[in-house]
Amino acid sequence: MKKWNKVLSAFLCCTLAVAAMAGCQPKDNYTYYEYDAQHQSSDKMLRFYSSDAGLDAFLNDYRERHMRDTEDRIHTHPVGAGSTAWKEWESMIGSWWDASSANGTMSSFYATKEWVTDWLLSPRQDRQGYIWADEGNDISSWGMGWAFPDYQNGGIGWLFDTDDESEGWYLGNASNASLTVENSNLIVDTAGATEQIELYSPLFERSTLVAPFLRMNFGFTGTGSYDIDDLFVYYTTDKSAQWSEDKKVSFSELCTTGFEIGAGNVSQQGFFFPMYLQEQWGAESRTRVTQLKIVLAAEEGTSFEGRLNFDYICTDFDDRQPLNLCNYIIAAKNVCEFAQDDDLLARLLPNARRAMNFLLSQLKGAGGLIDTEYFVGHGNDGLKGIGTGLGNGYWDVLAFPQVNLYCNISFYNALNAMSYLENMAQYYEIESDPVTTLGADMKSVVTYAETGSSLNELAQNCREKMQKVFWNEKTGRYHAGKRDFYDTVQDHGYLMFNEQVIASGIATKEQTDSILSWINGERKVAGDASTGEDIYYYEFAPRFNTAEIGADFYWLYSATFDGNVQNGGTALHLAYYDLVAQAAGDKNVSFARLKTIQAWYEKVKAAGGTGWDFYHKYYDNYTDIGIQGGPSGGTIGVDYEFLEAALLFAAVPDAYFGMDTSYDDTLVFQPSLPDAMDFWKMENLTFSGYYYDVSVGQFFVQISGVNEYRKGQGSRNAKLEIRMPKPAFQFKVYLNNAETANYRLEDDQIVIETKFGNVKAEIKKI
Repeated sequence: MKKWNKVLSAFLCCTLAVAAMAGCQPKDNYTYYEYDAQHQSSDKMLRFYSSDAGLDAFLNDYRERHMRDTEDRIHTHPVGAGSTAWKEWESMIGSWWDASSANGTMSSFYATKEWVTDWLLSPRQDRQGYIWADEGNDISSWGMGWAFPDYQNGGIGWLFDTDDESEGWYLGNASNASLTVENSNLIVDTAGATEQIELYSPLFERSTLVAPFLRMNFGFTGTGSYDIDDLFVYYTTDKSAQWSEDKKVSFSELCTTGFEIGAGNVSQQGFFFPMYLQEQWGAESRTRVTQLKIVLAAEEGTSFEGRLNFDYICTDFDDRQPLNLCNYIIAAKNVCEFAQDDDLLARLLPNARRAMNFLLSQLKGAGGLIDTEYFVGHGNDGLKGIGTGLGNGYWDVLAFPQVNLYCNISFYNALNAMSYLENMAQYYEIESDPVTTLGADMKSVVTYAETGSSLNELAQNCREKMQKVFWNEKTGRYHAGKRDFYDTVQDHGYLMFNEQVIASGIATKEQTDSILSWINGERKVAGDASTGEDIYYYEFAPRFNTAEIGADFYWLYSATFDGNVQNGGTALHLAYYDLVAQAAGDKNVSFARLKTIQAWYEKVKAAGGTGWDFYHKYYDNYTDIGIQGGPSGGTIGVDYEFLEAALLFAAVPDAYFGMDTSYDDTLVFQPSLPDAMDFWKMENLTFSGYYYDVSVGQFFVQISGVNEYRKGQGSRNAKLEIRMPKPAFQFKVYLNNAETANYRLEDDQIVIETKFGNVKAEIKKI
């Protein structure tokens, strides 16, 4: 789960200067604390217990409301049922405890782990390896990427919603068939054997700039014996009004999920054609498409009978998102690392490898940084030209340069996650068939050839490049990239991304200090709209950004500072990154932030809101701050579609327990307990087929309550690794209350390795 932990530990603890950081700081003040863990919960739900009862009450109440599985739920949409853009966060929320219905912990509808695992097992993935947002069958579905923009934003589409209205489509003279409209479908039925069906669109005129893709939902059912050559799409343009072979594409070759039809059928579903790859179509404002012709043809010298039907035909933007690929790989790692299930890994690995192929090939990640040039309209020159600035992920209205920080943070995390999966596959001796995908031209073949080692090397290359390419010496923080063509720095104080850079272990020690001094108000950046204490104006999390976005939105959107979550506003999941990033600098500063969030939550709760109205009761009656979500708009995201708000409580294991895993069936804890705490415990966690509880103190780590998840399911090879800072005083190490010499010193850390089970490791002063 803590993807950055091992990278960060190795990097931060290698010098004396970094040893002063909270997570690695030797302790010289020792007070013995008598503690022996006792299991307290009566169910299998994740629960927090500590020496701070108020904190426990807050965390447990927050978890209950935001996991949405009780009457106090803040919304009914399950955490886990989000689109692909949410999958990294959903897997971070529910992979390390029993967020499932298998043993009755959660109802099946709200079982986060099951939602995520089911999605991982059956993603919509095309022949290039790209991971879609959803099936794309309905015209309103997100398809490959996102809900907007669509054909209504300058393109053209035919929905056939009115019976007996073909909307101008007609059959060619060579077609031995009839044309009707039934149940909002355009239907072509052959009237006996025919060599081909020719279906023509009405005349129109649309720029390929707003129509790089052709999208259609169609199906074909044949009767008798036949052999279909292919389904072809011809087009004419304002420059070439004649039908010709150089203005033709085929379903089997260009469609991203196409195949040879032959003697089979085509089940009705949504299909996408990247027409911009065709030379005569392209993606320029100077080319305008004027008509379409769809031809279903039998093999030469043969004929067929059957029905060809269309639910819709429309143009579309290239709304594919690089983060879909990264999210799949990261989510696969997050689920597999705690399950340690070799069968599950074997089933997910080919999908992850195909996704990585796309990142390395189409998006040029093999060079160290990914580049969105392959996606039409995904650049940003700051001019908001038509069809530009399309979103690359969850932050959907922000325009970024083709080489940008946002995408490459996720790429770096995906490289580390894929390296983990490859090492895990090697450890479990998983063998699989070679993986290939289609290349950028939809013709060439790319063979996956990465190993855990090669991916790790590429991750380090990516990290080093990011430290240089995206660092702004003038502002002392990371910028989003340099605008395309103009090479001007795009720096709007993207606080979210800067904290992600720290949490992922990308930033250097010096960069981390500089970023945190800006966020914590110790220094101000000239030109920022928000500085000092105002950065935390919304209390529970810092603002998403601190400087006006201006023209760096996608071309159909704009908002002033403090007018949107993505321009001066914030959302609850930013609190997770804030706590983890602050902990990388000082655990006590991070903990103070957590206590501030607790105070804010208690204030909200005191307003008396319940269920869906929990946050609205406070904000609608006692503030002028609007909530974004559902029927309302505003500058904060805390409920409704903000499923990722549940991520907040995942900061506890990541920022303070140092929870991690190794691919070889090892659970790792490297705690950094705040000074104000005597102990902190989490109950009902899961690892490698076991339930367990974990408690940490200033000088101890205890694993207790170990039970098999199901009889015979617990791994007999599961291991435990505990890392604690070497104290400045003379000490002895105890394992289960017995002195032991079975530990090693590594970078000022005491490292204890033992079999996974009920274990207490403790340092005592002598």
